Amino acid sequence: MFSFGIGSISTGIGAGLSLSIACGLSMIFSIVLYFIYGGKLKKPDKIYKEVLKSSTPITAVRFLSSMVQPIIALIIPARLIAVGYTSSQAMSVYGIAVGMTLPLLFIPITLVGSLSTALIPDISAAASNENNAHIENRITSSIIVTMFIAFLMIPVFIGAGENIGTFFFGNVTSGALLASAAWITLPMAITNISSSILNALGMEVKSFVNYLVGSVFLFLALWFLPAVMGIKALIVGMGVCVTITSVLNLLMIKRKLKIKYNITKPMVSMALFVVPSSAITFFATNLLNNILPLFFNLAISCSLGVGMFLVLCSIFNVVNIRGMFFEAKKFRFKKFRFKKRKKNNT
Repeated sequence: MFSFGIGSISTGIGAGLSLSIACGLSMIFSIVLYFIYGGKLKKPDKIYKEVLKSSTPITAVRFLSSMVQPIIALIIPARLIAVGYTSSQAMSVYGIAVGMTLPLLFIPITLVGSLSTALIPDISAAASNENNAHIENRITSSIIVTMFIAFLMIPVFIGAGENIGTFFFGNVTSGALLASAAWITLPMAITNISSSILNALGMEVKSFVNYLVGSVFLFLALWFLPAVMGIKALIVGMGVCVTITSVLNLLMIKRKLKIKYNITKPMVSMALFVVPSSAITFFATNLLNNILPLFFNLAISCSLGVGMFLVLCSIFNVVNIRGMFFEAKKFRFKKFRFKKRKKNNT
């Protein structure tokens, strides 16, 4: 629907309609799947208060997250203009950061989000049965897998950031920002999974409070840091925000369940593995710049960096790579099958 836009206004309307139609179709598809898998409509009985109690803080986080974006869109350009940027320069670098850099940083969150969705009912059921051993095992393993996903992407962003920005957007600045912002994928991913765990444990309000505390530091960074580092203040502010939120979340989970995470050693190990993995990615992508087209350059250099990271994790037994792939092979999607009516032979 973008193609129907002639001017900026009509193109914007087309973009809005495209998103609205996509959301509507997704909703319809989800409802259809609900009934295909045996779901039924049933009048709830005396659970409204429980539903509101658990859902209100989660909804508030979603709402405030949506409201933060337009506020940031006002603060960042204004602060950049105050320190000497022209209006067009301020809007340009803000657009590059938000429209080109941040979407790539959210790639690990997409994978972690799927893990969070699968984790919530399992932990909720274990909490109801007071199976603390199972909860501790699932939480620790989920956090380690989350860190693994985040660390896996960091060498790609650091080593080939500029070429990634050039390939996707034709913009070197977005790639440079991506390389400098790669570190925040780790606290972002941990915040995502730890917030889901808190929600599964019935601590939605505390998860919401932690989000508010982190947001305070975000806005402080947005107000004071542009004078020092320009648009990178947005990256640092977001990084500080999610770091504080993730630490508070983990502390609350530990205090609630009285568990030991045992995540320090794998986290430090994977952080060290990022160094040679990023180096080989950076070396390969720069070596191939004048030899291969950019697509093949990125395919080879990023594969080398990811491969190096996987090999190091396997050698030092930080993550059981072989076991992960073996378990993945055993996983099968449930097939849609329509039951045939049995013939009556009588």
